[in-house]
Amino acid sequence: MVDLRIGDESLLNTRFHYMARNTIDYWMVADSKKLSEAEVVHSIASAPVTEQTTFQLYLHIPYCAQKCSFCAFSGGNTLDFADAREYIAFLIKQLDKILQITPAYGQKRIRSVHIGGGSPDLVRGQIGKLLSHVRGLDGIDDNTEIAIECAPSTTKPDFLDELIAHKVTKLSFGVQSINPQIRANVRLPRSMRKVEELCEYVAGQIPIVNADFITGLPGQTLADVEADLSYALKHPVINAVSTYLLTPGAAPSLVADVKGEKVPHVPTHKEQAVMRLHSYSTLQQAGWVRRGTNTYVDRASVDPSVLDHLPGNECIGAAHYDTFLIAAGAQAIGSAPGVRFENTVDINHWKAAIGNGEFGFNLRKSALHHQKDMSLWTFPLFYQGLKKDRLHAMIEDGDIDASQLSTLQDLIDEALVIESDEDYRLSILGEVFMGHIVRLLKKEEGQKVIDEYIHEGFKIGEAIHSGVINSDNTANNRQNVTERI
Repeated sequence: MVDLRIGDESLLNTRFHYMARNTIDYWMVADSKKLSEAEVVHSIASAPVTEQTTFQLYLHIPYCAQKCSFCAFSGGNTLDFADAREYIAFLIKQLDKILQITPAYGQKRIRSVHIGGGSPDLVRGQIGKLLSHVRGLDGIDDNTEIAIECAPSTTKPDFLDELIAHKVTKLSFGVQSINPQIRANVRLPRSMRKVEELCEYVAGQIPIVNADFITGLPGQTLADVEADLSYALKHPVINAVSTYLLTPGAAPSLVADVKGEKVPHVPTHKEQAVMRLHSYSTLQQAGWVRRGTNTYVDRASVDPSVLDHLPGNECIGAAHYDTFLIAAGAQAIGSAPGVRFENTVDINHWKAAIGNGEFGFNLRKSALHHQKDMSLWTFPLFYQGLKKDRLHAMIEDGDIDASQLSTLQDLIDEALVIESDEDYRLSILGEVFMGHIVRLLKKEEGQKVIDEYIHEGFKIGEAIHSGVINSDNTANNRQNVTERI
């Protein structure tokens, strides 16, 4: 199966002829042998803590009211959210178990806690138990960002009351598009009524109210994107926007829907590039500042004490080799220096493992790998950029090869990366092609892993389209389906 609507035309006068086909997991490494739990535990426990070490938490709540075709995680999430109380108890248990072996815990402050899904709002008031536990962890302080996701159509007051009571910093929810037909194409409610009710409820109660939008959706035009941006910029409550590129390689179910003509075709790559550039330029012209991978914040309406402490890690990955990203919950992915660990995807298998006193790791997908060049290829994903002293340290340690340095210089020459006296950052044109740039800055073997991941996504989409895989049961999570294609 070939990429959707790919062409030979240069996009925005760059080297690129198509948009990036992956924006999810650039930290992947080549498949290795199945590890033992003891090996993963030992690697986490022995990971070095340095002056550069940062510490973050990602907590996954895998409940959904439906499986959305555009979502890269929907296949691993469950529609059975009746056992929310039990799940939260297991989540806390796994988190504490991993923290007990994490050397950074107790030594470093926790910069951020991201609670994602799925739709965490489906646990309703039980979220208070998790937030209360998080607030009591060693390393949490007044400057720790606590961000949480929700789905407007299913969010209830008891959930929001707990967020407000526990002083959550940032609430994010998916709008994707305000066009009713486009929303219907990706299995979202046509009406925006629930979005407005949610915003009205949290107005003035949560510092950052973030709306997610997507460009490249089936049937979408530039006029639709302009309408989405206008809606957000004029909104009295929304003060942050995350604008994501729809990548079909990460959403096999949508690939199948487009191929089967169940929905209109996606925009051309040229149209998508213009949508990305228009999104970033519009937000910048409005005075909003980049504070995340794809996120812009209205600095005029957010207290500087909050804005200045946003790590901007909604891409849910480590910014550099020294990062500890401790992940708890079914299918959550975490890392520490020298180890990348995935948790078991199937929620029942995960609960059984935690109940048996195990860590709940997916040992087939976890890997021991020292990605010491990480700061080079992750900097496009983080608004802070890459400091020159960090680059020089990696060069001196032999972590970066000549090809990577040559690529960096090429990107500067092509105005995709801006070099200052202190650091390297993406230009606005670089933001349009962010996914490509991350891939290009990796070593050859790292590029190959990403390419295989993308190919796998299209292969799954073909299998769904041909009926080999039932998309109602699997949707977009590779960990559940790759052994069947």
